Amino acid sequence: MNPEIDDSWDVRLAYWRTKLGRLRLDAEPLEDQLARYRRVTWALTIVPGLIGAMFLAIFTSFGRPDVGVVLVSALIAPIIVGAWIDYVVLTGRASQFEREQALYQANQPHENEP
Repeated sequence: MNPEIDDSWDVRLAYWRTKLGRLRLDAEPLEDQLARYRRVTWALTIVPGLIGAMFLAIFTSFGRPDVGVVLVSALIAPIIVGAWIDYVVLTGRASQFEREQALYQANQPHENEP
């Protein structure tokens, strides 16, 4: 094995550990972690969405749906949008890591070769 390649891969792993944030490289597979994160993202869509619908219904019942829309747009929508943006960014970074890892493993010499 080439120690230079292994050292550079250790540096890249340290970089990816910080870049991936919530995802742990040494734990379970990234696909499982992303699936769990997707379920949490859906929860962060449904629960605030229901709360926003309740606010909208309350303000509509008092004849001010415009205030309800502004309130929901200012307080609830950023939670939902932020959760999905974070999920998409994390998924993209995980796929970049997997591509780089596959490239590293493809360049590794096999144990049978001289």
